Amino acid sequence: MSGLDRRALGVLGVGHLSADFCQGALPALLPFLAAERGWSYGALGALMLASSVGSSIVQPLFGLASDRIARPWFMPLGVLTAGLGLAAVGLMSSYPLTALAVAVGGLGVAAFHPEAARYANLASGARRGRGMSLFSLGGNAGFALGPALATPLVLAFGLTGTLGLALLPAGAAVLTALNLNELRSTGSRDGVDQAGPPPRDRNAWGPFARLAGVVGLRSALYFGLQTLVPVYFVASAARA
Repeated sequence: MSGLDRRALGVLGVGHLSADFCQGALPALLPFLAAERGWSYGALGALMLASSVGSSIVQPLFGLASDRIARPWFMPLGVLTAGLGLAAVGLMSSYPLTALAVAVGGLGVAAFHPEAARYANLASGARRGRGMSLFSLGGNAGFALGPALATPLVLAFGLTGTLGLALLPAGAAVLTALNLNELRSTGSRDGVDQAGPPPRDRNAWGPFARLAGVVGLRSALYFGLQTLVPVYFVASAARA
């Protein structure tokens, strides 16, 4: 198996950054939505639930489709959809339409990750730990960058400033689309049959369930704090 494909990992890392940027930007918009539209903590939490359902709970379905036959076009399409969903959040006038925009953006995130993780694994060659850590670094950077860009845009332009948030995902989608042939060749070089499902191995459901439980608890705490703490501080400052 070959070494690191730095170009492929770079493209995938930019895509991962942009997909998780969309997830990271949404919580930063919640205080503005609460202030302008008067929505309750419960309503704001439900928006995050809609995002999580779209980006996480539905994601195994995209993974199943990816296992049956490679669909690399899910990557640029997913990033673009995530960006468009985020951009639409500030434009929707009603709560149901806002929730729909959030859910559509989450579906884009879900479409991106399984294929991107597959190709990041292939591009890592024999250095899978290093390659996958670099791929994960892109996602973590996106989570951090989301609030840093969303807040000044909305402060400057109001909720319509969410339109500017689509620029980064759109650019990443174009970059990924232009490099799809290179990413496909990464899988071909490593001898992966992309035309059919891999051979079935025995599933280790016990360890998988324990790992999934830990990840689920971590995500519940992370997204719960990320959603409600900023809104709480803003509300407390307004009352002071």
